[in-house]
Amino acid sequence: MERILHIVGRMDRAGAETMIMNLYRAIDRKNFQFDFLYFTGEVCDYDHEIELLGGKIYRLPSEEFSNPLKKMLAVNQFLKKENHIKTIHCHMLLSSGFHLLAAYLAGVKKRIVHSHSTSNKNNRKAIYNLPYKKLSQVLINNLATQFIACGKEAGSFLFPYRKKFIVLPNAIDTALFNEIGKKKSSFLRDLLKIPRETLIIVQVGRFNHIKNHSFTLKLARFMKEQNKDFHFVFVGNGSLLKEFQDKSRKDGLKNNLSFLGLREDIPEILAGSDVMILPSLHEGFPVVLVESQSVGIPAIVSNTVSNEVDLGVGLITFRSLNSSLQQWCDDLFAVQKKSWMNEQKRLEIIKKSGFDIQSSSKKIEAIYSAE
Repeated sequence: MERILHIVGRMDRAGAETMIMNLYRAIDRKNFQFDFLYFTGEVCDYDHEIELLGGKIYRLPSEEFSNPLKKMLAVNQFLKKENHIKTIHCHMLLSSGFHLLAAYLAGVKKRIVHSHSTSNKNNRKAIYNLPYKKLSQVLINNLATQFIACGKEAGSFLFPYRKKFIVLPNAIDTALFNEIGKKKSSFLRDLLKIPRETLIIVQVGRFNHIKNHSFTLKLARFMKEQNKDFHFVFVGNGSLLKEFQDKSRKDGLKNNLSFLGLREDIPEILAGSDVMILPSLHEGFPVVLVESQSVGIPAIVSNTVSNEVDLGVGLITFRSLNSSLQQWCDDLFAVQKKSWMNEQKRLEIIKKSGFDIQSSSKKIEAIYSAE
């Protein structure tokens, strides 16, 4: 059995982490096992499942390191100590360059880097300036042995010096999501006692700057002023959650919003929604949009998100964040009047696009097996 060390920072319920867990559940664990290196001492959402699946969790709490050089030296010392580790799979965006250098100096032969984003703007620290970005990209280009990206735009961002890299779509169990989509269409109305005629709009994601919940709040205020019949459902936690809840109460939106926190029943929540909203400032390739299209619900998405998320099944509408709130409102309510592609054809298109977890797990196994 080959053990793969994933360098991830932490394993909470977010896009890249969910993708890793989808792969972990699907790979042949007789031949491959996942271990994880965290830069936190905190308990994370997926810890229990990782350990149940046979994975080990190593921790190097980031508060112990005052700069990237010290963190790199700590990773290097860790890999020298754990010299049984022959393969690392790094998911840390620009920080990956320094982790790859640590692995190279420790003699780790297989060094895989994985891009999950088209930008690093979600990190506002001063360290993320142009010289740092360029140095990181040079280190990645010269020290990685395999290059993977969730989409073409994400690969072009992190690997600007490479013409070729492997695109590994953020895959899910498409058949399972489709089945839940058929059976759980009343899930949220039953759970939250929402009337049949009320439009249910779901937003899934951590409450941070990049997910742009502040835009959603402005839109909710506008819709309330227009006397629209709507209910927003928010899934996720994060540093800005309490601030968002406080603002929504002050705006008199208490009866129009529900906060569900972290959930394990995302397929059911999507199935019970009428439409998804994703007004992010930027994204790599959000797994949740593969999930929503597999369930069969439409999504209104900011045009700052890669157009690769549109899998060709007619469920994605792009809208500029500079568009008026009226245009966003019209898009959300227009979905009630549309007729959609039949489920069999939709599922076939999604699978052929490479977003089924069975084909992705075989692809990652081939990457890990390559010399």
